[in-house]
Amino acid sequence: CSTSHSYDVKWVEVCADDVTKFKEMAVGAKPLFILYKTGLEVGRMDKGANGNELQRLVAANCGEKKTG
Repeated sequence: CSTSHSYDVKWVEVCADDVTKFKEMAVGAKPLFILYKTGLEVGRMDKGANGNELQRLVAANCGEKKTG
């Protein structure tokens, strides 16, 4: 069963070595996903890439994009 959702999300890729705020998070080559909403951290996935978990975090914290 597959469903398609559209979310109002802005994706940003950051090299942790280049951004002071994220330097302490640069641990190996694992991807780190941090979700921010109105400037506050609302979700984090730091155990590597997991599509299902990322989809759950986005759905729980970003709300569906309004159409129309």
